[in-house]
Amino acid sequence: MDKRIFLKSIKTFSFLSDKTVNELAKILEEKKYSAGETIFCENDKADGIYIIVNGSVIISKKTSPETEKILAVLGEKSIFGETALFVDFPRTAYVRAKTDTVCFKINRSNYEKIMESDSIGARKTMQEFLLYTLQRLEQTNLELATIYEISKILTTIANIDEFYLKILKQICYSINSIDSIILFLWNEFIQEYEIKSTVNVNVILQEKLDKNNKLIKFISDCSETRIIKNNIIDEFLYKNLYNFNGSKTNYIITPLWKNAELIGFIVLFNQSKEIIYGSNINDLMNSIGNLLISAIENIINLQENKARERLNKSRIFW
Repeated sequence: MDKRIFLKSIKTFSFLSDKTVNELAKILEEKKYSAGETIFCENDKADGIYIIVNGSVIISKKTSPETEKILAVLGEKSIFGETALFVDFPRTAYVRAKTDTVCFKINRSNYEKIMESDSIGARKTMQEFLLYTLQRLEQTNLELATIYEISKILTTIANIDEFYLKILKQICYSINSIDSIILFLWNEFIQEYEIKSTVNVNVILQEKLDKNNKLIKFISDCSETRIIKNNIIDEFLYKNLYNFNGSKTNYIITPLWKNAELIGFIVLFNQSKEIIYGSNINDLMNSIGNLLISAIENIINLQENKARERLNKSRIFW
C-alpha cells in the first residue's frame, strides 16, 4: 500500500502539502489486532491517533465493572483517539478490535514536529479533527437518546409483537430520512427467517428464507451495517412487497449477530425520495443492533418464564 495515497484519500489530511504527507507517511506505525483484542483502555496514556486501514473497532465506556456502553463502531479510514492531539489527558474510552483489524498509528510528538513546517495545512487539519470530534459527540447524543427510548420500550412493553413495532417506529423517528423498515428474525423451529414486524410496507412472502436463500447468503456476508444498492435486495422486495415501486435510495442493512450466528437482520429504505446517508447512520444502526439483540433475548426469556408460570399454576389447579 502507498501510505501517501492512503493519507490523501482521507479528508482530514487532504489539506496538507505533498511534502507534509510524505513526512507523515514515514512515521505511520502499522498495528495489527485480532478480533476482540484491546487497542487501548480508559485512563491509558494518550500518545497518538489511529487510522483504520481495514477491519473495524468498537469504542465503549465502562458503566459498571460488569457492563459497558458501546459509543461507536468505526470502519475503514475512520480516525480514533484524536483528542490526544488537543489535550494531554488520559484516554477517555476503551477501544477494541471488532474484527481482525489493521491500523496506522501516528505518535503525537512526531505529528506536532511535522506540522510545524505546514502551518496552513496544520490549521485546516486541526479544524477537521475538531469537526470530526463534534460530529462524533452529536452522533453519540443521538445514539444515547435512541437507546434511552428503546430501553424505555423494553421496560414498559411485555407483548413481543408490540415491542417489535415500537422499536421499528423509534428507529424511523431517529433516522427520519427513511420511511420503510422490515425486521427479520430466525425461527429455530421451522429453520427459516421470518418477518416479525414492518413499518410502511405490506409483505407477502413468496419464498422460503432458509440459510440457502440468496438474500440470506448476501446478508451473511455483512459483518456490520452496510449502506448499499443491491439487485438481490431489489429482487426480493419486488417479489414479496405489495405495491412496491422500488427504493429511491440505497438500502441500510443491519445484520444481528450473536455468537457467530445470524439471528436476524433489519432492512431500511426510503420509497418516496432520494437520500444520501452519512457514515453516522452506520454507527447508529450498529449500536441499535447490539442493543436489539440483547433486548429480543430478554423479552423472549421473559415471555417463556411467564408461560412456564402459567403452566405450573394450571398443573397445581388440576
